[in-house]
Amino acid sequence: MCKGKTSLNKVEIAGIFLIGIFLLSTFIISLIIGARKTAEIIAYPTGREIENIARQFLEGNPKARLGKRLDCSGFTGCVFKQLSIDLPASSRKQFEITNRLVTDELQKGDLVFFNTQGTNVTHVGIYLGDNAFIHSPGKNRYVRIDNLNQSYYRRVFISGGRINFKDSLK
Repeated sequence: MCKGKTSLNKVEIAGIFLIGIFLLSTFIISLIIGARKTAEIIAYPTGREIENIARQFLEGNPKARLGKRLDCSGFTGCVFKQLSIDLPASSRKQFEITNRLVTDELQKGDLVFFNTQGTNVTHVGIYLGDNAFIHSPGKNRYVRIDNLNQSYYRRVFISGGRINFKDSLK
């Protein structure tokens, strides 16, 4: 047996070089895509963005029929889901994950919670500013805008709540 030097010919060297370039470019592209997704996650929604999505469910808009099939927490969950934010399924659970706010601290996009049945949190809506909030009053009823200063809502209002987006993003 002969033991000799094994050398690579030019075609083999070119092939190894091309594979290296391919692997390096694939790695760089994956870093760019990962950085882009991270940037999207860090960009929290504005109150205006939340409001714009919520208003799409009002009667006369394209999503109004879907809104009629949602209860209050289903509505808020659906709005925030479109922003890649998962909310719990019930108004009580949504209340538990928010930071409490009095009416003077409310900003567009905050949640507002009510006790409509005499026991704990039973209703939720989304604050729109100027004491207005949007909510689903119940299944088979259109999403609508009401005012926190209405006597009924003043009486049953519990608290506002701000979502900690860092904990809620997918």
